[in-house]
Amino acid sequence: MLPSINSYSILYILFAWFLGMCYGFVLLSSAAGQNGDLSLFEPGESLTYKFHSTVLLNDRDGHSRSAGFYIAGDVIVQTVWGNNNEKLIKVELISPQLNIKSRKAPSPDGFIPHSSRLDSFPNKPFYIAWNAGAISKILLPKGEELSLANLKKGIASLLQVRLLNGRSQETDASGHCTATYTQTSQTKLLKTKTNCISPDFRYIKSTDEIMGTIVESLRQTEYELAPTNYLKSIKSEESHQLYLSGNKQIGNYIKAEQILDFVKRREIETINAENMEGAVQVVERTSGVVYTQETLFTEQEPVVTEDQMISFSKEVDSVRDYLKTENMGSLKPAKAFLRLVSVARTANRENILQALESKKNKDILYQLYDVLGYTQTQDSYEAALKKLHFQKNEQVDLSERYLWALSFASQPNPEIIKDLLKKYTKVINIPDKVKETMILTIASMVNRLLKLPENQFHQKRCGGINHKQFGICQKTTNAMYFSVH
Repeated sequence: MLPSINSYSILYILFAWFLGMCYGFVLLSSAAGQNGDLSLFEPGESLTYKFHSTVLLNDRDGHSRSAGFYIAGDVIVQTVWGNNNEKLIKVELISPQLNIKSRKAPSPDGFIPHSSRLDSFPNKPFYIAWNAGAISKILLPKGEELSLANLKKGIASLLQVRLLNGRSQETDASGHCTATYTQTSQTKLLKTKTNCISPDFRYIKSTDEIMGTIVESLRQTEYELAPTNYLKSIKSEESHQLYLSGNKQIGNYIKAEQILDFVKRREIETINAENMEGAVQVVERTSGVVYTQETLFTEQEPVVTEDQMISFSKEVDSVRDYLKTENMGSLKPAKAFLRLVSVARTANRENILQALESKKNKDILYQLYDVLGYTQTQDSYEAALKKLHFQKNEQVDLSERYLWALSFASQPNPEIIKDLLKKYTKVINIPDKVKETMILTIASMVNRLLKLPENQFHQKRCGGINHKQFGICQKTTNAMYFSVH
């Protein structure tokens, strides 16, 4: 709750804010020429900074111990060529060191040094094309490791800054964003990024609001300008809270922070070239390095996640007690369910079958079919139907349980829809109760599938089903739905 403020306080705050902001604008704008052209990063200038990048992950309630890492090192920023507002800036990351969160860490912050592939990566300087505060491209050594390239794009993003109040559209490591600049003191400027869209990380939203998730994000970067027109410090903070619409207690909190703190300044020699292209050619010729030109968009790394290394059957063993009927409706079973869905999506058919066939899981079989219904992979579907037969009267309740789970999944699998439709039309002796549930499930899955954004059911992910086939499928299921009723 915000504290109460009387009218005199409001007038004082507005008056102080007005004076401070106006004075701050004068000082900050002294670093700019006409039309707000920046004079930062003057040709022949070399700036050394201490670099610190931290990523922390925790439950939304913050009660558990956070996991994460930070990378520390030195960053040298050198303006090797310039022509008015257009500048070629050489950036070098020196001796990056990985530190991880550990319970064994003696220091209060809980981090200890840790060896990684980062220690062995070839780490050459990279360049950015900087024009009046905007970065049009980054030049990275050809064939550089993707994780190191992404780290460098993050560093380059910190150097994209306009020393004027107002909004602009910017592209950096966060994606394509609306950047709002606000001067907060005589020498400080705050950049807030909103509406960020990245082609690398898609946000998949459930068609059912109550079953979906909510993401709250904050992205801010504070720039402090020294009296002699260089960036004294840069501090970027980014946080994301993700939680379920139906239960805000279930969710995660991610916080990332990047800091550049000024160390020293010196002069260097510049490149003699008529334009940016000529300067780049000089760099490649003198260094012997071939550079590729890229945007600041990061690329997702094809890494093996923890869930991909965990056995589904063993994970079921670890959460079996939480899934028992008497424990349903509380937070721990919900977390166990989500965990199993995540693991099941990378599990193979045989491993899932092992869990379904285990006598230890007899009392939680319905819950396991719930999990497999939400999983919607081909392996999970085949494993489920290996043990489940829709035409058997003794499996009516279990069949309905699995079908209802399929109908509620936010990302329906088109191949499962096709197979269910085939079973509905060709398999005989299916009990009427199961058959009615089956057609309702097919209709629900098709309806959800058609509501997904266009880019979520392209050729590769949907097994070759095109829009025409979706339309036929929808008409067929609608006709069947009304015939049942």
